[in-house]
Amino acid sequence: MSRADIMEREFRCDTHGPWMAKIIPNPFKPGSFLPPLCPSCQEIEERMRVEEERQTRGRERQAWLERQIDQAGIERRFQGKTLENYLAESDGQAKALKVARRYLDSLAQRIFGGDCLVFCGGPGTGKSHLIAGIISGAIQAGRTAAYLSVYDLILMARSTYGRGDSTLKELLGPLFEVDLLALDEVGAKVGSEDGMLIATIIDSRYARQKPTLVATNLAPSALEEYIGARLFDRLLEGKGVVVPFDWPSHRRRRALSPAREGA
Repeated sequence: MSRADIMEREFRCDTHGPWMAKIIPNPFKPGSFLPPLCPSCQEIEERMRVEEERQTRGRERQAWLERQIDQAGIERRFQGKTLENYLAESDGQAKALKVARRYLDSLAQRIFGGDCLVFCGGPGTGKSHLIAGIISGAIQAGRTAAYLSVYDLILMARSTYGRGDSTLKELLGPLFEVDLLALDEVGAKVGSEDGMLIATIIDSRYARQKPTLVATNLAPSALEEYIGARLFDRLLEGKGVVVPFDWPSHRRRRALSPAREGA
């Protein structure tokens, strides 16, 4: 096709008005020409295609995150809990939130250093909310993470009884290796074996320099007595931090508020 075969003429789009386009003969159909397309329409279609792909990727990413969070063991009640929707109504709560944010913001360094967090305080004070928020944030950052209550841990361990020690090791193996592990309800009395399992997990992760997040209703001194001075000291090694949650239960305070009477 020679340059002389290509001509220009004005075309009109019902939406965008006139535009100049080259008339190119159709090589597969002599005597006909390739139909020109409005450049403005093409630009809009391309933007719509890009936006549709962005939204599709967003939906796929969200679905992936939800699956990862579910697989991480975060209970449904806490799956929507983030650091952004944690309500800090006191100085203590604001400090706890600041610690959680600082930990998540420096997650790579925390994981590299094996730095642990220990949240100590009564029930209903927001410990599980903040831990779930950190775990969810770690997953969004592309890290492997797991959230496990002591009750779930004991049930999982009991399911292996009578099947040999190798089965229990296979069960606990992933908990030793994930980048970040949260243990909730530490100190809850479930059975004689609970302390041994918790000690095994904390000790094994310490040896691998993997950080563990711990939430407990016990005071720091009671937690130290429960897991032993050696393990408690290992939780504090490096930049490990104990955060006291020494305010009243949010759930109880909300349930007993005047606005809730007669509800």
